[in-house]
Amino acid sequence: MSTSVAIGSYPSSIEVVKVSISLSDSQLAFLDAKVEQGTYPSRSAAIGAAVRRLQERDLVSEYAEMFAAYDSEDRAWIDFPGPEADDAEDARR
Repeated sequence: MSTSVAIGSYPSSIEVVKVSISLSDSQLAFLDAKVEQGTYPSRSAAIGAAVRRLQERDLVSEYAEMFAAYDSEDRAWIDFPGPEADDAEDARR
């Protein structure tokens, strides 16, 4: 795969890599319709948004899996009395 690096006018002006992809006729028509409707300024922007959504979805799934892996003992810190307990103790003195 040949790649070239260019600075694009993307939301964060990050370096981008140009790649070639294959789409079905219906996928390309859908993509072009989104650009024509003004939903995205370009095909690249639409594809970039789709990839970001996939990344976000995977990240949410990873966090959910990590949280589910903790058992009640691992979450004991949630029940740890905070500064409010100290304040209540001081008020009783």
